[in-house]
Amino acid sequence: MLTDLSAFTNQYEFTTTQDWFTHNIPSWKSLFAFITSPKPHILEIGSWEGSSAVFLLTTLCAQGGEIVCINHFDLMCTPMGREHHRKLSQNLPQTGCSFRILPQYSVPTLYALLEEEIAWDTSTGFDWVYVDGLHCTDDTLLDAELA
Repeated sequence: MLTDLSAFTNQYEFTTTQDWFTHNIPSWKSLFAFITSPKPHILEIGSWEGSSAVFLLTTLCAQGGEIVCINHFDLMCTPMGREHHRKLSQNLPQTGCSFRILPQYSVPTLYALLEEEIAWDTSTGFDWVYVDGLHCTDDTLLDAELA
């Protein structure tokens, strides 16, 4: 289980100087008891290199479930965006869990996910939603409302 990014540099490829996630682990663990699905359906808006996604897959989804990661990756137009996509695409399969990476901006992608939910009419929504995309109030609120 992921508890410190520096301890996982051999298994996962994270930039240890950009660890904005692991401080959340204790508070997140205290919320896990509220997730009742044995195979949680997780949504993450803003995935960076995948440290939080790896944590959620190796803990909440250890017995099954999946994560949907939305991140625009600068639409693959910048070296940094392409590098973050590469690392996320390399890190998530190593968990052995199910995942989807949706490399677009959150609002149109969330609308597309809503359309999928309506069309399939079999899903129960998401059991866990982590909104960590754009860090502006209006954008975060819209992401949360659509999620």
